[in-house]
Amino acid sequence: MKKILILQYSAQIGGASISLLENAISLKENGYKVKIIFYQKGPLISRAMDLGIESVHIPIKSIFFYGAHTKIKISMIIKFLIYFPFSYIKIKNIIEFEKPEVVLLNTSIHLTSAIAAKNSGVSVIWYIRESLGENKFFRLWHGNIIRKYSDQIILVSNYLKKYFPNQENLKTV
Repeated sequence: MKKILILQYSAQIGGASISLLENAISLKENGYKVKIIFYQKGPLISRAMDLGIESVHIPIKSIFFYGAHTKIKISMIIKFLIYFPFSYIKIKNIIEFEKPEVVLLNTSIHLTSAIAAKNSGVSVIWYIRESLGENKFFRLWHGNIIRKYSDQIILVSNYLKKYFPNQENLKTV
């Protein structure tokens, strides 16, 4: 049975997290062993467990919160860089312990997790739900990491394809 480790920032009830839970349920129903690691506490953890999806809270702080909906701030870059080594080691240890065949990332914020997974030899499927940011330098850097550290990129719309030109491992739902 193929094991899929899903990494999700928020455990609050919302569109992206509910969609993620529905994906996890579908994967489980199709014979996959699924575990969700939430970086924050929230009601979705117990909801997932009630639905038979193994779920835990493990705080991860190196998150890249940048997109069209979030303006770039120096403090966000500093926080990302400061926490990167600690989060990288923590995620790498989780992956080595869990031994998944696939890591599924639920939004574009999971740069540290993708790097740790790929460096552990695990396939990465990246589910991109949001537009990348307006700052050309950071948008290019952000997009390049997503491209480099993914085996498959799933987009929620054709609009998002503009951030990944000439990308072969792209699917749109």
